[in-house]
Amino acid sequence: DLDRQPIYPACFRLPNLLSILASEKNDGPLNLFRQVVTNYGARGIFAASPGSRILTTYPTFARSFDSDYARSSDTSIATAVASGVAALVNAANPCLGAAEIISVLKATADPVPSLAGYCAWGARLNAGKAVRRAREMAERDTTTELF
Repeated sequence: DLDRQPIYPACFRLPNLLSILASEKNDGPLNLFRQVVTNYGARGIFAASPGSRILTTYPTFARSFDSDYARSSDTSIATAVASGVAALVNAANPCLGAAEIISVLKATADPVPSLAGYCAWGARLNAGKAVRRAREMAERDTTTELF
């Protein structure tokens, strides 16, 4: 619980920082043997992002620079997914600053009752909705500049 025992940099209060918890396929916080094993906190963590059994490259040290694939489950994987969603929003509307991207992510996140108390937004990021919203905002901005 990062509200009780902060970990940094996740708990810095910065306008460009998005702290994430890892969620499972059922949208609950990532857990192992009924123990929550992801960062969480109703004030310190904003939202959930998929972080369970994500297929990723995995280094094989027996062969110098080769990689294999493995499934990983942790907050780091969820953070990478959330960073990718933020990058997609930025690509859809490059005029948005970091705080605006976070606002788009918040406005388009899907509420998930089982996340209440685990993260501030009580929601899971939704990449599709976020990119659509960012494109709509870009189109509005472009339209007003044309006239």
